[in-house]
Amino acid sequence: MVVKRLTFAYLLAVGVASIALGCTLSPEAKKARHWNRGVTFFEEGKYHEAVIEFRNVVALDPNHAGAYYRMGVAAFELGNGPLAFGALTKSLELNPARPDARLKLASLLLGAREWAKAREQLQAVLAKDATNHEARLLMGALYEGEGNRERAIREVGAAVAEQPTDPKAHAALAELLRAEGVPQKAEQHLLEAIRLAPTTLEHRLRLADLYRRFGRPQRAEETYKEAIGIDDAGAPRAKLALADFYDAQGRREEARALLAEILAKDPEQLPARRGLVNILLKEGKLGDARNEVKTLLAKSPSDVEGHYYQGRLELEDGRTQEAIQEILKAVKVEPRFAEAHHALGMAYLKNGDVQQAKQAFKKALTINPNFTAAAIQLAELHLRSRAPDPAIEELTRVLKREPRNGPARLLLAEAYVAKRVWTKAEAEYQEALRLDPRQALPQFLLGRLYLAQRNETRALTAFEAALLIQPDWVAPLAGIVDTHLRRRDSDQALGRVRRQLQAAPQAAPLYNLLGRVHRARKEDAQAEVAFKKAIEMDPRLMAPYLELVRLHAEAGTYDKAAQELEAALKQTPNSPPALMLLALVHEQQGHVDQAVALYEKVLRLVPDFPPAANNLAWHLTERGDIERAMLLAQRAKEAMPNEPRVSDTLAWIYYKRGVYARALELLKDSARELPDSPVIQYHLGMVHLKRGERAAARQALERALRLSRTFPGAREAEQALTELGKKG
Repeated sequence: MVVKRLTFAYLLAVGVASIALGCTLSPEAKKARHWNRGVTFFEEGKYHEAVIEFRNVVALDPNHAGAYYRMGVAAFELGNGPLAFGALTKSLELNPARPDARLKLASLLLGAREWAKAREQLQAVLAKDATNHEARLLMGALYEGEGNRERAIREVGAAVAEQPTDPKAHAALAELLRAEGVPQKAEQHLLEAIRLAPTTLEHRLRLADLYRRFGRPQRAEETYKEAIGIDDAGAPRAKLALADFYDAQGRREEARALLAEILAKDPEQLPARRGLVNILLKEGKLGDARNEVKTLLAKSPSDVEGHYYQGRLELEDGRTQEAIQEILKAVKVEPRFAEAHHALGMAYLKNGDVQQAKQAFKKALTINPNFTAAAIQLAELHLRSRAPDPAIEELTRVLKREPRNGPARLLLAEAYVAKRVWTKAEAEYQEALRLDPRQALPQFLLGRLYLAQRNETRALTAFEAALLIQPDWVAPLAGIVDTHLRRRDSDQALGRVRRQLQAAPQAAPLYNLLGRVHRARKEDAQAEVAFKKAIEMDPRLMAPYLELVRLHAEAGTYDKAAQELEAALKQTPNSPPALMLLALVHEQQGHVDQAVALYEKVLRLVPDFPPAANNLAWHLTERGDIERAMLLAQRAKEAMPNEPRVSDTLAWIYYKRGVYARALELLKDSARELPDSPVIQYHLGMVHLKRGERAAARQALERALRLSRTFPGAREAEQALTELGKKG
């Protein structure tokens, strides 16, 4: 909605008139003049101007109930809730007998979810007139807000029966029937509302939304287009609704064209600009989105959605503090902006503040209990915090209203796994498969579940089923290979990887897995070939670099490896894989400065090369450049969210910043994936120590030193254990 501005001519006229007449008019005459102007502006829909005039009236006569009432209604129409509430409350103090003031005040209170106070106002009206039609409609809204939909439908249905020619009553009943899941009856009442008020835009938009919600997209589109044709004044709003429909249908080019059409006719149409920003963000066109947000905030510096979108863009750029500040501006102005609270939670989470993230997600759910994304995110945080019970509660609520929500069902299964309630976990995985048999993930997770129960036969069957669905996915094949290697059957492991490579010959991670099997068989030459093939096919993979370095470490051939890589770089000096490998070799030889210089060169060549970003972040952390290290580590984490070494680097940066809760979550995930990494165990122990969890710290540090006595940080681990012994 474009906010109306007071014209210069109006302000000038008021000023001149005040100067000319201020000394000649009596207070009563001044009051009458302001009152008459205010009424005229009010009746013309010029609510800004009306508010100013009625303010002048009450300044002259603080007991003018009518002026307070009209000021309250004008403020209500402008969406100024605080002013409307104050003015209407004052009007009732002066004249308690005004039912229209009570009804407006009740509407405000319902919007603020102040059920008890709204009931008080409505009951006062109904006590004097039990048949008051508007009061009965508002009572229906009150019952709905309190969760008593059956009574709400009964109340509004009675109002419709008493006044069957009121289109507003039919529309209100339709909304309740839609929420109850009775679309046919809701459609009948909306069609009747349209018959009774054919030029009312709202009824057609609600009908289109009904068709859209209940799977009738063609009728929805037709109805939106009918709404556009009603009148020119309502066309922009109807076009906005149609653009939103196109966006939801994945028809974003049509949505953008419609929004551009609105803006071409009226560049001040801020809702259209907001819609355009939203689509650009979804499409990943961040540069265009930034330009539109800049224009939006230039036209309306306090625009709530403008600051929300600016915060999201800051978050995309990795500037979490700036993102938090922008989103806080939005929620300060509009505390009930659920999406902004969700975005704030994501920003807090990225900044390592898990508790504040939880509070933000909870706030979003308080405002909108059906906000699925916030509920799933909160449940995931509960699980990370080793609190499966509240996660189960959140996810059960989600699935009650959205039984086909796959991510929620899989997360619920994970919560049951955390509680070791195997039968319920299996049932949820099986239900996810029943809903969508084409998913590989539930089969893989079933395999992990069966392994946890030491049922290798069923685990292998589930992993094989996952590979049938997604042949290039390495995780289920790794499960099969590890199972065969545990059984000391490397022939089976090798044969299975080779068969899968025939099914997915372009899958680089499979070559890394092939190299691992050759290493297990002590076939180092074949392993080296496989690891190099993986890097050749996908230079961004981190694991094969580390596997190659491990091969050279075991063979004691770092010097030879460095010579070969330097010779290769003379031929192709800007090869990121060769530079990356040479950096790793220098790292292992203790040549840290050379390694850092090479990582910097890789990132100049390929700014989003995650292995180099991760390793450089590690070294910058050790050198005290925490801010740049954080940016690089977050970039690596976004590119490789499931890589445990990347999580370890990011966790160590959080440790250095004193954000121990986020560090612990990341390290627990890393330790679960790489339980035999002494560095990760050392980091885990140090975080536990900072949190005062002495027993857990001792356990992790002792495990780190059992695994190795020479890892980076071994001396610090020994010192920490000594201190624990002194205090223990």
